[in-house]
Amino acid sequence: MATASTRNPTWPGFHIIKYYRAIGMPIKEMQQFQHQQASGVPVTTARRQFMEDYRSKVVEQIAKLEETLHKVDYKIALFKQLEAAERHRISDRSYD
Repeated sequence: MATASTRNPTWPGFHIIKYYRAIGMPIKEMQQFQHQQASGVPVTTARRQFMEDYRSKVVEQIAKLEETLHKVDYKIALFKQLEAAERHRISDRSYD
């Protein structure tokens, strides 16, 4: 059953969840973040540490995406070269 807090987008938790989703945080990690309050570590410190760990994951994802982008750029350049070679062959045949 939905409570007033889950139905009401003005519920403060709604904005927090919306923020975490916007930065790409999976739900499982959001739950871990919320459970850290019970760890005995001051909440601010625990949250900062969690966000630093999450930042490291994001940096790793960016590195993987950049590697993939380089591969895609390489393939695009290769296809452009192949197209140019095909155009050159076609133009050479037109002189026969």
